[in-house]
Amino acid sequence: MKFPEYLEKLAKEHSMIKHSDDECHFSDMTIDHANKLSHLMHYPMIAVDMDSFSLSGGSGQYFFNDQFNIYFLTHVRDTCSQIEIRQALHTTREIMTDFIARFSRDKRRQVDAVVRIELSQADGIPIFFKDVSLYGWCLSVLCPDILNDHLCNNHFSI
Repeated sequence: MKFPEYLEKLAKEHSMIKHSDDECHFSDMTIDHANKLSHLMHYPMIAVDMDSFSLSGGSGQYFFNDQFNIYFLTHVRDTCSQIEIRQALHTTREIMTDFIARFSRDKRRQVDAVVRIELSQADGIPIFFKDVSLYGWCLSVLCPDILNDHLCNNHFSI
């Protein structure tokens, strides 16, 4: 199971998210470009995007460090209401904290989708999409994977 699939599974299991086939509360923005945060979403919701990667390592052992941004968002009716915005940030931070705790537990249990995630290097930032009345948090996590240099033989003649 890949990381976005794992997140969708957790979105179905979480009592505040309740993602289902009937009520969409999850979006994998790496494959669902047409419906990125669409009007068909129900809230609170989670969206995941893999927007970049970096390379690390050395001496023959290199890693691809995929960076996943996980958005925990909810809709705010009145974007001028600081009380409503603070409540949205509180609720989505609570959900984000639940997910981080689950990542940690599943990492300890050697669940493939999260075993390589670097929680100690994760960053969380508040998100304000005022134009679409969405507020919440973005959790940015690195997921290193070993670069297998022998795979280049699949497309090079030498």
